[in-house]
Amino acid sequence: MGKPSNNVAWGLEFGGSAVRLVCVTRSNSGYHADKFLETPLDERWEKAADAPAAVEQMGAKKVNDPLVACVSDELILFRTLSLPQAQTTVLEKMVQGQLEVLIPTQVERFATGYNSYADPYNPGRQRVLLCAARRDTLTGILQGCKRLGREPDGIVPSVLSLAAMWARLGEETQTPLAILDVGARCTSIAFLEGGQVVQCGVVDSASDHWTEKIAEKLGVGYRQAEQRKLQYSANPSAVEADQAVQECLQQALNDWSGQLREVYEHCLQEIPQDRRPKRCIAFGRSVHAPGVSVLIASTLGLEVVKGTAPKRLSLAEGMDFSCSAAAIGAALYAMESDWPAVSLAARPKDKRRIGQKVSRWRWAALVGWLLGAMLVLYGLDKLEANKLNNTLRDTRAKIEQQGGLARQLAISHYLETDGPTPLAALDRISEVLPEKTLLTSWHYNHNGDVTIRGTVPNENEFRKMYEKLCEVAKVDLKSGQPDKDKFRFEFRLVVGRSAKPSASEPSAEGKSEPTAPATSETDAKKTTEPSEKPATKHSTTPTAEAGSKTSETATNPKSPTDKPESAEVKPGENK
Repeated sequence: MGKPSNNVAWGLEFGGSAVRLVCVTRSNSGYHADKFLETPLDERWEKAADAPAAVEQMGAKKVNDPLVACVSDELILFRTLSLPQAQTTVLEKMVQGQLEVLIPTQVERFATGYNSYADPYNPGRQRVLLCAARRDTLTGILQGCKRLGREPDGIVPSVLSLAAMWARLGEETQTPLAILDVGARCTSIAFLEGGQVVQCGVVDSASDHWTEKIAEKLGVGYRQAEQRKLQYSANPSAVEADQAVQECLQQALNDWSGQLREVYEHCLQEIPQDRRPKRCIAFGRSVHAPGVSVLIASTLGLEVVKGTAPKRLSLAEGMDFSCSAAAIGAALYAMESDWPAVSLAARPKDKRRIGQKVSRWRWAALVGWLLGAMLVLYGLDKLEANKLNNTLRDTRAKIEQQGGLARQLAISHYLETDGPTPLAALDRISEVLPEKTLLTSWHYNHNGDVTIRGTVPNENEFRKMYEKLCEVAKVDLKSGQPDKDKFRFEFRLVVGRSAKPSASEPSAEGKSEPTAPATSETDAKKTTEPSEKPATKHSTTPTAEAGSKTSETATNPKSPTDKPESAEVKPGENK
């Protein structure tokens, strides 16, 4: 975030069961947390929580120091990516391309943030932790922060807030660890290595769902089920222990552990065997319930340690660390700029009221412009409607059935675009780039046509890269020439269409000249001799398309152009 360090900061947690506020002070001896305030969200069973009202009930005074809020991970969509090294502006374009796949419609309605750092598992690449949340779900959080007299400097997912705290204050900062947060509405897990979060996962089940299971089985209200659950958890060995609650809770925990195991194993897919975590730091009040930590250990196959206050952190008298840990992590994030966390806060721009300083003639011009724009849009809409009708007729003829509108639109879009998604294109290209490639420009035309610019260490690496690119795309070499101690290049590629590299390699002096086509039957035959190596066919399996270097929470759509051509393409030859 590029902000200066602060010695006093506030963390505001909007959890699933309560809203919590804490102040953290830094000194030469360590950190101290105090001024802890909490408002339970008792109405969450019947209606959505009112974040601004909960902040009002705290009775907190105005906050003058930096403030960071953390939100429950159930509101966050996570994705971990492994991308080629690139400049910041190029990286932003690549991340935007990922968002178009992750959130295919209405991207503008989502607040997003990402953090990038050297990929510990793939030298020469960078790992990107991408988070997204609906803007309307963040509205209440922003309003709640304003009740404290200050807009937030950041909005951070809860599990990343905990990871930030442990990365700074924990005793094991370099050893691979699993951070587990058993909240009210969800359970989240993050892998922490070298002070960075390298993987995330979320289970849409936690302690509130256990309560709902009890209420459903016993036919009681949620509040009564919650009370009976807490009473049993406080003293499960008592003679008068609630056996009915015990049975319901055991069944709910078994279902939850199965989901947790599935998410954990998915997160492990990209992690090398020798780099996998051996210990799990578990947070949340539910972790202290009878048998929960033992169940986590058997489910994950890890040593489980309940999260306790680190030695460098002191707490005010009567302050419960299990309740305040996420808010403390948010406050620590407000103090520094290099935390393994992602800020979703984009301070809203001031909305100026149009018209207060606009004269009548400007209003008339504005109205005229709007009328003209409406007419243009109406005309464009008619053209689009005609185009859509023609496409639907073609689609019906191809599939020989009416089908639903959604299906016809999907098929027509498939036939029209004739290109892979940005995610598929990026994965295929990044798989063959040398480790020390630095991309300086990335442009995707939404039809598989990609233009990339960048540098490699030398001409030899450039030749290898060119040959590999020809296996996954039609390649048009725009330029390739040495520049000081590097070799600069520019390619235009049509991803999904492979072509065998030309016998004439691209020259280091500049752009290669296109090879002249065959001018006689004899020459044409020479290009198809049996001894010539056929064009490499690109694998059409989902694994080959998506690549194993990009961790995803959902399966990528298959590229519609994953069909190789037999024609050769020479350097400099256009599509």
